Amino acid sequence: MKPAPSNGQNADEFCVIHPEFLDHEKNCKQFNKVLDVMFGANIAYSLDQFERAYEVCKANNSLELDQVRNREQQQTATTHQRKALTKQRQERERSRNLSEDELGSTAAGRIACAHRA
Repeated sequence: MKPAPSNGQNADEFCVIHPEFLDHEKNCKQFNKVLDVMFGANIAYSLDQFERAYEVCKANNSLELDQVRNREQQQTATTHQRKALTKQRQERERSRNLSEDELGSTAAGRIACAHRA
C-alpha cells in the first residue's frame, strides 16, 4: 500500500497547481492558521483540504498573490467557462431543432395517414 503524501508533498503540489500563491513566510503562516482552524492542528492535510482553505483565504483576501498570474488564471477559467456555456447552448439548439424536425415529420406522417384512411 502506498503511503499518504505528507504535508510537504501536498504543499509542493499545491504550489505547482497555484503559481499565483507567493510562497513566503507571511503567506504560509496565514495559510496554516486557516488549515488549523478548518481541519484541526498538527495533522496531515490532503490536497483537497489545501484547496478548500485556499478558497477561504482568497475570499477573505488574506494572502498575497502574484496578481499577474492570478489574472491569467482567472482569464483562462473565464474562457473555459465561456466555451462550456457556448457548447451547452449549441447542444440545446441542436436538440431543439432536432425535436422540431422530428415533430414536423411525425405530424406530416400523421396527416398523410389521415388522408389515406
